[in-house]
Amino acid sequence: MTLITLAHGSRHPAAARAIEDLTAAAGALLGVPARTAYLELATPDLPTAAWEVPRAVVVPLLFTRAYHARHDVPVAARAARES
Repeated sequence: MTLITLAHGSRHPAAARAIEDLTAAAGALLGVPARTAYLELATPDLPTAAWEVPRAVVVPLLFTRAYHARHDVPVAARAARES
């Protein structure tokens, strides 16, 4: 099982590094491989991050139930599952 965190993405240069550090720490704590994916503004997207992973748990790193959480996350999850 692989942990994939799904963040929004940001234009701020330090944002991706912070998300990747969080993902690595969570993977280490859980004792599983961990990858980061983004909805937009950064790469990889979820289908790309999940491409070589046989099984994964995707944890959205979105803090509200706004549009991305209700629409984009399910769309990205379906795309990853189908790829």
